[in-house]
Amino acid sequence: MFHTLIVFLSLPDLMSLSELTYNQDFGNRVSSLVIDRYNKLPKTGKPNVNEYQWTLISGICLEEEDGRLSVVALATGTKCLGVNSYSVRGDVLHDSHAEVLTRRAWLRYLYSQMNLTLSGQPSRIFDQINDTGSVSSNSTTCSTHAAKLTSSEPADSTSKSGNRLKFRLKPGIKFHFYTSHTPCGDASIFPRKIKQKCLEKLQNQSKRLKLEKSMVKKTKDSDHSERVKDNLESTLVQSHQSENIDGSLFTSEHDCEVPAKKRKSNSEVPSKKFKPAASEVGLKDFLAKALVEHARTPGSEETEEVETSSDEDETQNEEMGKLVEDFHRTGAKNLPEASHQDPRGVGGPPYQHTGVVRTKPGRGDPTYSVSCSDKIAKWSVVGWEGGLISSLLLSPIQMSTIIVGGGVPFSHQALQRALHSRVANCILTPTPTLLHAQVEFPAGRRNMKRVMKKFGCPVSLARPAGGSVVWCDVDYKPLEVSIDGIRQGVSRKKHNLNNINSTLLVSSYKMLLQYIQLTKQEHYVNVPYAKIKQTSASEYLARMSKCKQALGRWLDVPEQFRQFCVQDINEKL
Repeated sequence: MFHTLIVFLSLPDLMSLSELTYNQDFGNRVSSLVIDRYNKLPKTGKPNVNEYQWTLISGICLEEEDGRLSVVALATGTKCLGVNSYSVRGDVLHDSHAEVLTRRAWLRYLYSQMNLTLSGQPSRIFDQINDTGSVSSNSTTCSTHAAKLTSSEPADSTSKSGNRLKFRLKPGIKFHFYTSHTPCGDASIFPRKIKQKCLEKLQNQSKRLKLEKSMVKKTKDSDHSERVKDNLESTLVQSHQSENIDGSLFTSEHDCEVPAKKRKSNSEVPSKKFKPAASEVGLKDFLAKALVEHARTPGSEETEEVETSSDEDETQNEEMGKLVEDFHRTGAKNLPEASHQDPRGVGGPPYQHTGVVRTKPGRGDPTYSVSCSDKIAKWSVVGWEGGLISSLLLSPIQMSTIIVGGGVPFSHQALQRALHSRVANCILTPTPTLLHAQVEFPAGRRNMKRVMKKFGCPVSLARPAGGSVVWCDVDYKPLEVSIDGIRQGVSRKKHNLNNINSTLLVSSYKMLLQYIQLTKQEHYVNVPYAKIKQTSASEYLARMSKCKQALGRWLDVPEQFRQFCVQDINEKL
């Protein structure tokens, strides 16, 4: 018995060991760390509780060889710009969903760790590889190697000539990605149960809105036309997430109601605010505390997985009819040229196609940003570090886990399909372990509406925050706040004057500047971003080609938005 135990421990099954390590408890740890780090940040850029705002959050945790975990990047956000708001200078964030901003913040962290190594200081995550292929052992080697990059020859991740700047992750270094909600797009399409009368009511309201929309063509009231169109769209899909109309399970007829109006801007304050009664004057001041108290925590019931009810609820449920099959939907849209378009409708079989590339949700001008499901699948194939940094690494970086927070609609099968199965032939190995945590983000949409219902507030007033918080574990300006893709506090007019202070450090332009300054390749000044990426990241581009082939379709940003240049290598970040 004793001898058998020793043999078992000395020859562990690595896959089983990984599964034992990365379980739901581990997901809870990561979730809690990200939320705790968020809570320590200033209020600027966070949802305004007095305006019933909510947001989504994502984060990346570093796991060191001894098992220590720490948050190195996080961001909040739900917005995405249409193409008419894009900038040819690379200084505006097109996609401000939390998952995308978190990855950008993490890239800043990678650059900062590389800079530490080159300056002779210890890096937590990187070893520099010297000309002989071994690890550099002192600052002299680092400085000498950095100086060699003033030559006119570009960095090439495929070259093995020994005169290139290269880094590798230290032994035992791993990264874990957390998001408070199922990524928009393919991962958000999966079955659910819905009360029959709720489904019938939604279907009837959908038919009524379609009829009203057709009648609009006979009137010249353009405002009415726009309102009806928006009403229909808001009935069928929800921004960034796939869940029930009111963000909870349908358990009463009231929950089946469809929003009657749609605000022209998510960040616009409703014209008629809810005013609490005299006995509820302290409601808003109490709301922030209530959000934390009502958020799901480990050990609490998961709404989507277990539905319990009292005798009174059972009577009401019987009146609503039996549970029938329906599907969670995503607001992300099929590519315009896709052969299979989603038919409109509510209920019944899945009216949204699965496994296809989609663009971000939105009701304005079209966007070229694909859904978060598609982007995460891509990063798991090409490497999460992106094209520029990939040219500096011996091998691409893959996340060890992808964790979805608690209290939200979730399907492991849908997540597996969206992030792994579609790209199974080319995904980097080992593939990330997919986890569903129990910890809920208190400032999320569902929790906000849950608390508003409890205190009698109209849940229709809940809306996403207009800004995004972007934080990373670096010394220089670790925290930024973004509004409409630019730095908070900078007017669009000032930004259009090419004000350097208006550009976020996580923008594509600033990322390119950091790359050129790190590698000291002055010959890249005035060279378009697209060309630098093409010449320096050949392996990355090869993996991207395989990814596009696996997904069937992809949507690239128009070339004019990839032609920006850095004009001065000494430009201040």
